[in-house]
Amino acid sequence: VIKIKDFLAGMTDRYAIELYESIFIPKPWRFF
Repeated sequence: VIKIKDFLAGMTDRYAIELYESIFIPKPWRFF
């Protein structure tokens, strides 16, 4: 847990948000 926390803390907010969205909120066109 600590390693993941440090990993996320090392990111910029924008990159972390884009990464989160790309993993948990896939764009509709990715399914086609």
